[in-house]
Amino acid sequence: MIRLFIRRVRKNKIYWLAVLSALILLLCSVIYTEPSTGEAFTFLSLLYHEDMQARLGYGAVSLRGIFMGYNVSNYLWMFAPIIVGIPCVLNQRTERFVLFRGSKNGYFMSKYISNLVLGGGILVLAQVLFIFVGMGLVQYLIQVKQMDITLEPFWDSYMAQRIWDIFCEGMLNAIPGILLAEFIRNKYLILCVPFVWNYLLNMFLMSWIPFEIRQILLPEENPLVFAAVLLACGIMIKVVAERRCDCGQK
Repeated sequence: MIRLFIRRVRKNKIYWLAVLSALILLLCSVIYTEPSTGEAFTFLSLLYHEDMQARLGYGAVSLRGIFMGYNVSNYLWMFAPIIVGIPCVLNQRTERFVLFRGSKNGYFMSKYISNLVLGGGILVLAQVLFIFVGMGLVQYLIQVKQMDITLEPFWDSYMAQRIWDIFCEGMLNAIPGILLAEFIRNKYLILCVPFVWNYLLNMFLMSWIPFEIRQILLPEENPLVFAAVLLACGIMIKVVAERRCDCGQK
């Protein structure tokens, strides 16, 4: 049943527009700020700035740091709740024919797991595309402009770990939208409420909290906490969805 939900969303062009949106945010995010002038550079502007081309691949503008996302500003993570919430909006309707053919537990848990996987998959696909597009542009500079750019090897275990972290962060960002989808039917609220909460959390609340909430929830730091959050949300969705279904609501 998980394949049913994943296949349906994967065939929807809105899902791929969400991947494209995440890719554009990565390409347009500020990855380096010149200390002497305060000038901010995105990945695209960095490539075509003559003074910065010679420094590309070294120090603070190393390609490994750029492609692993260590230097990227928080624009993507600010809009991540909207982007990763797209699958739960596309999967929101309840198919009673499919529901009655199997168990209710299997149906709702399959939808929950598929929304998590699809939400995390959006950010992973965008990150992988960002690497290939970025490498293509760097190769262009090397071949056409004869630039001496250091290409560090980055397809290793650290990159695999980084991709896994991005996938997990995508799942965590998808949880608020998935929970809201079980209580409300307005797709704009399902996407916008998690965005507003994420914005307030990062812009205001984080200045009062002496620790990084996102880091605490990631499996790399606390795998048991990460698993407990996913399990608790799954149980909550199961209870709410079953009660709504028993009451005849869709």
